[in-house]
Amino acid sequence: MRNINVLLGFCCLLFEGACASDPPSSPTPVPAEQGFTLSGTVVDSRLSAIPIAGASVRAARGTAAQTNADGIYELRGLSGEVTVTAWGPHHSAASQSVTLDRDRTLDFSLEHTGVPPFDGTAYISPDVIDSSDPTALRDVAYAGRGERGIYDARVDTVVRINAYLFDVRYAWGSMEFQVNPEFGSRAAARAEVDRFAPALGRVPTFMMAGAETAEISAGDERFAGGSGTFTIHTGRGQVLVSGGYLEEVFFHEAAHVTLDHLHSGTPAWVAAQEADGVFISTYARDYPRGEDVAESSLAWFAARRRAERLAEADRAAILASIPSRLTYFDERLPR
Repeated sequence: MRNINVLLGFCCLLFEGACASDPPSSPTPVPAEQGFTLSGTVVDSRLSAIPIAGASVRAARGTAAQTNADGIYELRGLSGEVTVTAWGPHHSAASQSVTLDRDRTLDFSLEHTGVPPFDGTAYISPDVIDSSDPTALRDVAYAGRGERGIYDARVDTVVRINAYLFDVRYAWGSMEFQVNPEFGSRAAARAEVDRFAPALGRVPTFMMAGAETAEISAGDERFAGGSGTFTIHTGRGQVLVSGGYLEEVFFHEAAHVTLDHLHSGTPAWVAAQEADGVFISTYARDYPRGEDVAESSLAWFAARRRAERLAEADRAAILASIPSRLTYFDERLPR
């Protein structure tokens, strides 16, 4: 018996860990590349719970990923207890802990920061309505001179002028263009009509239902729209043409002409504003009653009708910021 015990002891020395009398060895850590997979969806915390594309998801050990267009992420090679943090370009960070002893799912619901993603939606992209897009313009006819009251932003008031008048016919109807006599001649006035009338014809037809007149004066002053009228200042117009934003600004002003009186301040619109809790631009935030419909409708058109022309980050910012307003327009404007 003594010889057997000696032999067993000798075996234990030769084959460490093979004898039942040895303490169990600690489990070998799973290499990161052989670990488990954590996946899930990152959504907005508001009632619409829309997926957040482009959100970042990072495990405390350094593994990171971004969500796809459906808000889905995937982290591989994790094991043990891991703290995971998710955040978005326009959403605050949130963290959760999870034990990875098998493949698991972990979803995140993030709060929007409340910061508008844009200064003004007319300048998100010059490609929302491009100068190469077809125009509804059909013809222009000189109609003589006539006294008109037009708004001049240079003096911030309505002034009476003996305007050059033009009947401008579009596929959807006609407008009277009233050109300030300061341009000096019928030919010079016609040149200004020819510069701006085609661009106005690229604004979607449903946005032009209330259009009646367009006023053209010199000066580097802001455009305006309302009560059926577009106010154009040629100095600012040239800047917009050079930057490629003329049609987008016309869309914005068309919203003042056609949409404001139907939507701004109505119970359904106010409910959409409150449900979102975020404005699409600082301009809309600073003037919620006067500018939010125009700013939001252009963002809606860009995201719903021109999505392929937007940078993905801009499209995601629109979807994440004003989902209720987008739904509001989905139900009321042609798509």
